Amino acid sequence: MRKERVEKKLSENKQKRFYIIITEDAYTSEKSFSGLRFALTALVQEHIVNVFLLGAAVTLAIKGQDPKEGPNMQTWLKNINEEGGKIIACGICCEKRGITTDILLDFVTIGSMGDLVEIATNSDIQLMF
Repeated sequence: MRKERVEKKLSENKQKRFYIIITEDAYTSEKSFSGLRFALTALVQEHIVNVFLLGAAVTLAIKGQDPKEGPNMQTWLKNINEEGGKIIACGICCEKRGITTDILLDFVTIGSMGDLVEIATNSDIQLMF
């Protein structure tokens, strides 16, 4: 059902393709949380969303996080994934922090600058948080 609505919006030229780049971890500022809220809101409004986690933001996708206060980024990423959003973590950024695929959320893929360029060039709107 969602796919049919998405295709209809694309054909009516009302649907936008957002590319959201997040650069900060969850506990430095509210930027990462704002980016994830925007991504989920855009998906609920039936837009297409790709999220690229760059720099310290790759830590958002580590499994098993359970903060005692504040938003749970794992839950937000899961909701974005369930709504059809694609989440990519920068491979070099992960490597620099000792983050391997086995500790990332299962639906997060490792990407490269080539992926960043490809998705950005195929997006209507790019935002950075």
